[in-house]
Amino acid sequence: MSEKNDKTINFWIHALSAIHVGTGKGAGYIDLPISREKVTNWPYIPGSTIKGVIADYYDASDSGDRREKDKKKKAAFGIAGDNNSSAGSLVFTDARIVCLPVQSLYGTFAWCTSELVLRSLSRDLEWGKLCLEEEIPVAPENKVLVIEGSSLIEKSNKKIYLQELDMDTQICEKTERLAEKIANLVFPDDEEWIKIFKERFTILPENVFNYFSEMGTQVEAKIRIDPDTKVVDKKQGGLWYQEALPAETILTGMVWCDKVYEENIQAKELTDKYCTGKKTIQIGGKNTTGQGRITLSFMEAKNKKED
Repeated sequence: MSEKNDKTINFWIHALSAIHVGTGKGAGYIDLPISREKVTNWPYIPGSTIKGVIADYYDASDSGDRREKDKKKKAAFGIAGDNNSSAGSLVFTDARIVCLPVQSLYGTFAWCTSELVLRSLSRDLEWGKLCLEEEIPVAPENKVLVIEGSSLIEKSNKKIYLQELDMDTQICEKTERLAEKIANLVFPDDEEWIKIFKERFTILPENVFNYFSEMGTQVEAKIRIDPDTKVVDKKQGGLWYQEALPAETILTGMVWCDKVYEENIQAKELTDKYCTGKKTIQIGGKNTTGQGRITLSFMEAKNKKED
């Protein structure tokens, strides 16, 4: 048995299309809702979902004897069985929300966050030995914090228009430094997208962010067609509503390697093989309709916190 690897790696998810990671049938007007945290009601993606798509990406899905034939795949992702089952040594946390895209009258859309989201992010980054290294500002009750030169502001009255809400803005240097830091984590070495992100970065009052996290997701009406008549199947409920995280959503989480029980395999081998680089993959349901395309980027700490 190899030693546990204490190195924690942060991963970042950037949605290239809408993402539907559901929880089954809903109780409200949305028939197929997305996963949400119980306490905050913020959207998230379960760690088990992320681990599953990474396994599939490396052709290590738990079907047949693929993992039995490859010891590294078996050690990393586990194996199902009556007598010899294991969860695998790679541990993926849930991916939590960092920025929620919200439609804007100016600048097309805003990447929205809040003080509490940023404090949760800072805590998680410290666990992974990264650090925001910036003071987190608090948005006043009726104002939105933006950077100098934001593309979201109406020039004449300095207001911002997000969906049906219009709010006053406040230029904030702390917000600009945070935007720079997060942009470099999400879009490393991509100057064009770093600029686009900073111009659209906003910190909302907590109650406004909570409103958008519930009402600002993508809800689509779906229709079931009878294969014989080619019209709406009324017998089985022809109309239903499905929720999804919109394209441009940004989430983050962590992964590390627990003790490896396969002989002659070190924990670092597994993280180096399966948890590096940037990948474009599909996650969640409805992939045949183009949903779930994401970039998944793994990032090791370059600036370790001093003890």
